[in-house]
Amino acid sequence: MQFIDLAEIEVEGGKGGDGIVAFRREKYVPAGGPAGGNGGWGGSVILSAAEHLQTLLDFKYARSFKADDGKRGGPNNRTGASGEDRIIEVPCGTVVYNGESEELLGDLVNPGQRLCVAPGGKGGLGNRFFLSNANRAPEYALPGLPGEKRLLRLELKLLAEVGIIGLPNAGKSTLIAALSAARPKIADYPFTTLIPNLGVVRKPTGDGTVFADIPGLIAGAHAGLGWATNFCVILSGRACFSTSLTLLPPMRSPITKPSRLN
Repeated sequence: MQFIDLAEIEVEGGKGGDGIVAFRREKYVPAGGPAGGNGGWGGSVILSAAEHLQTLLDFKYARSFKADDGKRGGPNNRTGASGEDRIIEVPCGTVVYNGESEELLGDLVNPGQRLCVAPGGKGGLGNRFFLSNANRAPEYALPGLPGEKRLLRLELKLLAEVGIIGLPNAGKSTLIAALSAARPKIADYPFTTLIPNLGVVRKPTGDGTVFADIPGLIAGAHAGLGWATNFCVILSGRACFSTSLTLLPPMRSPITKPSRLN
């Protein structure tokens, strides 16, 4: 399975519908006055946490999302229809940032939780709105406003329920291959695993637990040594950890310095 834990997408709310200029023309309504309706609201872009998703792989192929525009107003003071919202499903545990300001917009943790990331624009006002004692027959209306447009950065902080960590060549990939149907690359040299591997371990109840084989950690990983800096965001969201140790001669044995894995 290809592993995607970061994604950037562009979202844009729908434009509000235009207001219109119209007047009442009924036969028995003299001096009917203005009757142009307002435009409808543009649709919003909404992120929704979905339990059945576990990666951000879909956003590798689709990066731009736009909601529907609102409809223009109608005669007889009729308001235009609002545009439909664009619902984008993301895995539970997705953290949403503004891609330009780095502002945290929300953390989608629970299934069904929603976050509006690009509100739609307001519909324009029809000419009935401008009726006044000074202007009994306004002949102008306002256009709808554009929807909000944003660049978002998505970070997935919980891809699996169990993370397998350990020093390089400790047997992490061998363990996940034995427990699940995953087939990661296995070799007798360090750093064979360059990206996390996912494997589903079936439970007696029929559902599964997702394991993540994390690339090897070395002393000084917190300071950027090895591959740790690329996957700190993954480790920070693990529900629990399984440590893989290899019994080696005393000079290399990780048991002599267990603090390396803390």
